[in-house]
Amino acid sequence: MFGNKGRQLEARLGECEIRAAAAKALIDAIDRSMAIIEFEPDGKVIGANANFARVMGYAASELPGMHHRSFCQPSYASSKSYSDMWARLARGDFVSGRFPRVARDGREIWLEASYNPVLGADGRVVKVVKVASDITDKVRAESEATALLNAINRSMAVISFSPDGTILDANANFLKTVGYTKEEIVGRHHRIFCAAELTESPEYAAFWQRLNAGEFVAGDFRRVTRDGREVWLEASYNPVFDPNGKLYKVVKFAADVTEKKVQQLAEQESARVAWRVSTETDAIATEGAAIIERASSEMQAIAETVQLTSERVGNWASNRTRSPASSRPSARSPTRPICWRSTPPSKRLAPASRAAALPWWPTRCASWPSGPACPRPKLAAWCSAYRMARAAPS
Repeated sequence: MFGNKGRQLEARLGECEIRAAAAKALIDAIDRSMAIIEFEPDGKVIGANANFARVMGYAASELPGMHHRSFCQPSYASSKSYSDMWARLARGDFVSGRFPRVARDGREIWLEASYNPVLGADGRVVKVVKVASDITDKVRAESEATALLNAINRSMAVISFSPDGTILDANANFLKTVGYTKEEIVGRHHRIFCAAELTESPEYAAFWQRLNAGEFVAGDFRRVTRDGREVWLEASYNPVFDPNGKLYKVVKFAADVTEKKVQQLAEQESARVAWRVSTETDAIATEGAAIIERASSEMQAIAETVQLTSERVGNWASNRTRSPASSRPSARSPTRPICWRSTPPSKRLAPASRAAALPWWPTRCASWPSGPACPRPKLAAWCSAYRMARAAPS
């Protein structure tokens, strides 16, 4: 009988040892990765592992006997919230969350921790074990991100969409820009802010395809408000992914640049008009230059003709001064004044040639250009013809 009981006791003892070893292995694993500290129910430190001592900047041997409030800001340690926390732990309730604490050198650190009451055989709390991890860097990063988002929300229009374009949320700035309330747009599609010709175009479909492919899209976008006004938004559409890398929403950050854009478009139109006028002016100037060049050439030709004529007149006057009689035509001269009508047509001089051949005639004829009958009847016809030759254009 005793032999059977002995074997049963040995078996149970073996099971207990196995469980104890497993529990110790678990505690050791937690001890290696977590910051652990034990308190009495009134908050005095019983002991702490190396991780906790390192996080708080103490030596492990310095911690026993200290009170928990040594790790807290004085304002919190003296508050009702602090006393309520220890009252809950004394009743056996666990407390968990993120807690700001103070290291030995005064630095603020953040611990993500759980305070776990340990009950005795009588059901009363005999100690409290705190298991914690240092999340100071994480909290600071989150705080910076939150501050950045708050700053963006204060200064920019923000709206979020599902990957298919359905509106999820929008801030006050965006609602003010487009003239809607949040209730009027949540659940509707992005196309309510666009002109019909855009939403029906291939470009609009391609726009959402790019966003669903994870592409970032930015630029100036023409949109339509609730009352049909046209607004211009300088915006960026930002795909947002979950921890598994799956796109789950698109966030748009925008600023209203309508006034700036309208001015820019007006300036562009003015530039186009100025370019067109400049082009036309260049063409006119080119044509004018050609006209001026032709006129200059013609004037040069006239000047050369005048100079040549002046030289001929000078030569004629010089010859007449030297020998007046020689200027009269002789019987053998080819320009002898004979009756023009009696000259055969084939040998008659052209009007210009006749005028050039008889430069002396007007001064020698008493009837020039009009007067009594010619005293030389045989030359009357010639005189009449000569006058017509002088009057006719060459």
